[in-house]
Amino acid sequence: GYVDYSKRSENLCKVYIAARKALDDQPRDAEVPIRKLIILFLHCRQMTNVLDIQMLSLFSFLEVIDGSKRLNGNTLAPLFKIDIDMAKELVEVRNKVSHGVYSLSEAIEKFVNLDRDEYQRFTIHKDGKMTPTTAFMNFFHSRCNRVFLGMIEAQVDEARPYST
Repeated sequence: GYVDYSKRSENLCKVYIAARKALDDQPRDAEVPIRKLIILFLHCRQMTNVLDIQMLSLFSFLEVIDGSKRLNGNTLAPLFKIDIDMAKELVEVRNKVSHGVYSLSEAIEKFVNLDRDEYQRFTIHKDGKMTPTTAFMNFFHSRCNRVFLGMIEAQVDEARPYST
């Protein structure tokens, strides 16, 4: 479809301004320096060629945001504003990929219910079939974006402030 690049540029400017403000407002002795979180998040989002590494890196970002020693469904559900079962599916994918049990696409197919409405808005069809990894990662990116934008208090649409 048509991409409105002027809107994307406007959103990127808003994100940059909000990130700069968050950096400027951060106390020097903060326990989790926002500078490190902003750099971690943007680094994670720039990894475009290896989705499993990108997903694992974003989970590391979420673990720092959450502050728990181990992110699980109970902590991820409120962070992403999703139900506990969906949060557990996401964590299961992370665990299976990070421990080398499954590839990202295998873990998604085995543990994720892609019929959920949350994934359907990100479904991309190829030859009439849904691409599960794309739907999963686009959903995951949108929720990570929401967390990041909330952290820096940027007032932009969370679904697509960055290209995927």
